[in-house]
Amino acid sequence: DEMPKTFFSVSIDNVRAFGLRAASGGRSDPFVKFNFGGDYKVFKTGVKANDLNPVWDFSIDFFYNTSYAHKLRSKYLTIDVYDHNRVRSNTFLGKTKIDLHTLATGARVHDLPLENDDGKGPAGRIQLEVEMMQQVRGMRVDLSAVRIDDVDTGLVVQAANNIYAPVVLALGQSDTPQQVASQPTPLLPALLWSDVPDLCVANQVFVDLIDSSLTFSLVSTEGDVSVAHCTVPMSLLLDRSKATSADPSRGKHDADMVAELSMAISVPMVLRATNAKCGLLSANVTIHNAPSFAQLAGYPTPEGTIHNEHGVHGVPLPGYPQPYNLLPPLSKSDAAAEQKESSQSLPSQYVPYQESHREDIVAPSTSQHFYSPSASPRSVSSSPSSRRSQKMPLYKPRPWPYDEKLDTMVACPRNWSVRVDRKGRAYFAYHPTRQTTYQDPRWMPEGWSQRMDGSGHLYFAYHPKRLTTWIDPRGLPRDWSVILERSDSGGEANVVYVYLKNGCQTLVDPRGLPDGFEQRVQAGKNRLYFSNATTRSTQWEDPRHAMSMHERVALRDKQRRAWDEKRRQAALEEAMLEELRHEEDPAAKEIAELEAELEREQKKLSAQHKQWLAHKEREWQVIETSRLEFEEGELKRQRRELRETESKQRRDLARWEQEYLEEMERQRAERQRANKQRLEEMREKHRAEERRLREDHRKWLDEFQSSKNAEVQAHQTRTRRQLRELIERYDAKIAKLYSDES
Repeated sequence: DEMPKTFFSVSIDNVRAFGLRAASGGRSDPFVKFNFGGDYKVFKTGVKANDLNPVWDFSIDFFYNTSYAHKLRSKYLTIDVYDHNRVRSNTFLGKTKIDLHTLATGARVHDLPLENDDGKGPAGRIQLEVEMMQQVRGMRVDLSAVRIDDVDTGLVVQAANNIYAPVVLALGQSDTPQQVASQPTPLLPALLWSDVPDLCVANQVFVDLIDSSLTFSLVSTEGDVSVAHCTVPMSLLLDRSKATSADPSRGKHDADMVAELSMAISVPMVLRATNAKCGLLSANVTIHNAPSFAQLAGYPTPEGTIHNEHGVHGVPLPGYPQPYNLLPPLSKSDAAAEQKESSQSLPSQYVPYQESHREDIVAPSTSQHFYSPSASPRSVSSSPSSRRSQKMPLYKPRPWPYDEKLDTMVACPRNWSVRVDRKGRAYFAYHPTRQTTYQDPRWMPEGWSQRMDGSGHLYFAYHPKRLTTWIDPRGLPRDWSVILERSDSGGEANVVYVYLKNGCQTLVDPRGLPDGFEQRVQAGKNRLYFSNATTRSTQWEDPRHAMSMHERVALRDKQRRAWDEKRRQAALEEAMLEELRHEEDPAAKEIAELEAELEREQKKLSAQHKQWLAHKEREWQVIETSRLEFEEGELKRQRRELRETESKQRRDLARWEQEYLEEMERQRAERQRANKQRLEEMREKHRAEERRLREDHRKWLDEFQSSKNAEVQAHQTRTRRQLRELIERYDAKIAKLYSDES
């Protein structure tokens, strides 16, 4: 039998080298050639002209599958560095390789020395980021012995709007619609479901799967009201160290992990409205086709999680395969010592890998909800041209307390979702690159959207022109808007500010002015001037020129925080107004309560009637099923008869075709025989005529010998002419006969 395949999603980017040797003329034009898995995927970077410490603008994503996941140690990612030559063959500069098991189970960041062909002498170093995540396909969650004990029926009935009705158990993966998983059950202090359908998990990469959770909901059948719920993190269910089917006797480097995990869970159920405990859910959970590979949990930070020539430093997930050369995480002193040792033979440009930071990004201080919070972007062209060394005053976002009402009323844009850290502050996750930030992506100007690249840097996309920039377009004063225009040099796009009163444009940002000042554009001349509302005067000179950089940054941050607070307060007020619009009148509410009480009495009296209706419905279903089975049998019989009739017609048609072909063949044979007979008769007549002519010719010759020479010659001439005419007529007849026969 064919072994099941294991699927991986592979991403390689942030490739750079240090201390490459000069191949010829004191220079090198290096490029890197990759060979993944023994010619499974071969690709290369671009050429960096005259650079011994190159940084390649390179990124590639592809899928890898194998039926021999236990043999990943024998397959490698081979990295060869060459000097590009236009005339002669390329010059080899250095090489290294990483086995695929280390890629699938180790760190995402690799900082390795390059080797020469002879293995002697340093050849520089290469740094790159490789993300090899297992794709979970066909995973199934099997639940058994699901029960809820110590159910507080009073709280549940109150949460269900005072409706005493049967309940069902609904389950699903987070961020997916809930699925009804049980039959209605009377609300009792102890609920038991023995038959719960399996929950199939859609194809996901491991980092997204472990970030999700399994949700149980208690739903009232009256009005389909979800009154209580509980969630179980998938990270707990996928913990192989706690699963009963994980065999602890196996070696920690064994890649042939079991594909089935079992675990008994016990989780408190809480009310959705008040989060008050209303019961205790317990179940046996079995996961089929569970993932088997996971990279180290801390990459690319915290410090010490990295793969270098000494081994793989980091902490693996419990129970999952580990790199064969796993080492403890590096302390700061050990990391500094290894960095010093590895950089002794390298130029001063060498920088050991560390996560880059910017002033406009404040990552959440607690652990991310994403397993891999700093994955690389999927497309290099999707982010603006890099200017990491550019220094500019940037806004540092301020964390806001999480407000469920606000986040319910104002949804996040596409590819964004709101999360809550341990301190109760809201932060936002960007799904395409799995990055997080405290900067709210909402309230963007029309045509703009907020994005994040693979290094955690915010940038902004202007959709009408399909351009991007690092400049945040929010927080503009009244009567101003911002657009992007393509630069004439083809470099980074120009940020253009538009004065809406007269449509004039400028490249000067109108934000960051002192209090009371307003930037304007003189119509016709397109010249900037500044209005001071305090003194009711105007001036040509920009008041920001008299301020220091620190004052300008502080003022701009203050104004931006005020703008964020204003937009947030406006959204909260709108949410409160919307809530007030939906509030009921007190008298109407009292009447509704009386009506609800009457309805409860009616429901109690009609419970038996509902049971009778359910019984009749089951009987009707049995009758309907029998009728459908009979009609299906009749339909099958008619189809069988139709197939037999069609088969008979096809046989008759084939027989008729065969008889027609035989008759045509017989007639053709008869015509050929008749033609051959006529041809033989004509040939016999011509042969007799030819013998007679030859005899006459012989007689004429005898007479010619006895007659005079002149007469003989004349007679021979006539005879030859006649013979020639006869032969021509004979040939013409023969040709005609052959043409008739053909």
